[in-house]
Amino acid sequence: MARTNQQQQRRRRQVGRGRSAAGVKKDDAQLKMSVGRVRRLGRRGGVPRMYKRACAVFPVALAAFVDAVMGDAVLYVEHRHGKTINVKDMDRALARHGRAIYA
Repeated sequence: MARTNQQQQRRRRQVGRGRSAAGVKKDDAQLKMSVGRVRRLGRRGGVPRMYKRACAVFPVALAAFVDAVMGDAVLYVEHRHGKTINVKDMDRALARHGRAIYA
């Protein structure tokens, strides 16, 4: 099935310009979390009440933590000359940050 001219132009705009399939910048997509989503995550972690301003700080802190852990996992993969992050790499990276899953 042939694509229409409009579909081809839309595809050209999205490819290679730091945009995801929906056309939202990837950097913005990381930090956008609704207040309800942050509160649900807090409830799951055992937080009974949450200050509203904490909901604005949480996504930034979460992104920083994930970046740090993923950076360490990538170092483990590069050290073993691998191409794929596996469970062992993530386990070691989390243990390095004091969040060991398996003791």
